[in-house]
Amino acid sequence: MVNSNKERGSPDFRSLASSSDDSEDFSPSARDSVSSRRLSFHSLTFQDHLIPLSRSTDINSTSIRLEKEKSVSFASGVALVVGLQIGSGIFSSTGFVFLNSGSVGVSLIVWIVAGLLAWTGAASYAELGAAIPLNGGPVAYLHHIFGPLPSFLFSWTAITALKPGGAAIIAIIFAEYLLRLFPPVETNLVKKFIAVTCILFVSGVNAWSPNSGTRTNNVFFVIKILLLLILTGTGVFVAIRGNAVSENFSSNIFQGSSRSFGQYAIALYAGLWAYDGWDNVNYVTAEMKNPSRDLSRVIHISEAIVVVSYVLANISYYIVLPSQTMTTTNTIAIDFGKKVFGEAGGFIFAILVAGSCLGALSSMTFTSSRIVYIAAHEGYLPVRLGILSKRKTPVNALLFNAGIASAIILVCSDFKRLM
Repeated sequence: MVNSNKERGSPDFRSLASSSDDSEDFSPSARDSVSSRRLSFHSLTFQDHLIPLSRSTDINSTSIRLEKEKSVSFASGVALVVGLQIGSGIFSSTGFVFLNSGSVGVSLIVWIVAGLLAWTGAASYAELGAAIPLNGGPVAYLHHIFGPLPSFLFSWTAITALKPGGAAIIAIIFAEYLLRLFPPVETNLVKKFIAVTCILFVSGVNAWSPNSGTRTNNVFFVIKILLLLILTGTGVFVAIRGNAVSENFSSNIFQGSSRSFGQYAIALYAGLWAYDGWDNVNYVTAEMKNPSRDLSRVIHISEAIVVVSYVLANISYYIVLPSQTMTTTNTIAIDFGKKVFGEAGGFIFAILVAGSCLGALSSMTFTSSRIVYIAAHEGYLPVRLGILSKRKTPVNALLFNAGIASAIILVCSDFKRLM
């Protein structure tokens, strides 16, 4: 399905915001038509081969209006990245990292190293996004640098496994946190039902209008920051009162560290999974209001927020919870809340974490639909998936993603197996 006749330097990664609403102009003339706008960036050695921004030759009033109505501002970009990174990982994989690292000291190092690795990847994407300011992120970058085949392979991997698998995990964690509030109905079938319903609901919100997804992400961003501030503040309060768990802060915080390289690799993988989402804004670069100014700022500010928040959150966990509790639960925030504030605290933290998961799922849904949309425009998927609805949203792409993620949940709803 890869179109090998395209010029390697001129892929058609047109912005979602510059496409017609319900017609597909996939003609060669449309693909070869490029804007006269010039790009100049001095930070990259391949600046002489930058992609000019392409556009359809059939620019009607609808596409012009869409191009002007950019939906991703600087604040929305930060909310998009932080919103996906601070989702379910920090509230579910902490125990997994601790179990495989073996000690408080090593686990904190793992979280820092994982954060720095994510940041280096994000920094690379900041440079690539500045040079290739198009929707699709790595789909566009791989096509420009290596040709259509790697771009095609990445698209299919992301569409069939990476993105829907991540969405399935987040939805499952959302369901697990809700079901902890109602133990009598905590069955696998009910968990699957809640997770699938969550995915369909978020897809519907993003299908409502081009701005509904970004506005939703902004709201949940505030909830996430509030949750982490409460969590960190609670840990500080407990430590000041002298009630920190002594076993986690003995004279040697590296006592019990694993001697297995394989376990360290698993711990690092779990940490990296919690940081997943650092590339989120690159999938919608063309929909940013001012990508040349904001893209790099969004990425670096977001990574600083996430790394600091994760390290502080983990320290708070270790202050409040014994190691045995941390290694046996996927809903660590509920145990944290119960330990400090009783049943009411567990309930409040469960609601806040469920909201955090919902926000992360919204961010992932927003960007994942753009991958499907771009892949359809490139001929990697049926062209029907690249059509916009009357509301100017990629409804077909959203439904396609929701279907794959729901199928994954129905087949496997175990968090550790999926991760």
